[in-house]
Amino acid sequence: SKLESGGDHSRIYGRVLIRDARDQWTPLARVTVDLHRGDDIWSMSTDDEGRFEFVNLPPALYHVFARDYLVELGSTSARINGRSTCGEIELFVKRPPGP
Repeated sequence: SKLESGGDHSRIYGRVLIRDARDQWTPLARVTVDLHRGDDIWSMSTDDEGRFEFVNLPPALYHVFARDYLVELGSTSARINGRSTCGEIELFVKRPPGP
C-alpha cells in the first residue's frame, strides 16, 4: 500500500522525541516511523525536527511506532473518522537495552 503525500485531507502527524544526556527531550531525526492499520503498514523517516506526517488516510484506527525504539510516554494511536480529520501524536521514546 502507498499513501499519497501532500494535501490537507485526513492525516496523522507529530514528532518523535528522545531524552538526551542532559535529561531534556530532544527531537529524534531520521528515525523510521511505522503507521499500522490492521495488517497494513506504511513507513517514513522523521525530518531534522523529528517530525512525521501521513496524509490522505481513510477512516480507521491507526497505531504509530518509532522503529527500533520503545515508547516511554505519549500516545501511540489515533482514530481517523472521516475527511479532514487530524490526529497529532507525540512519541517520547527510549532506546531498548543493548546486549
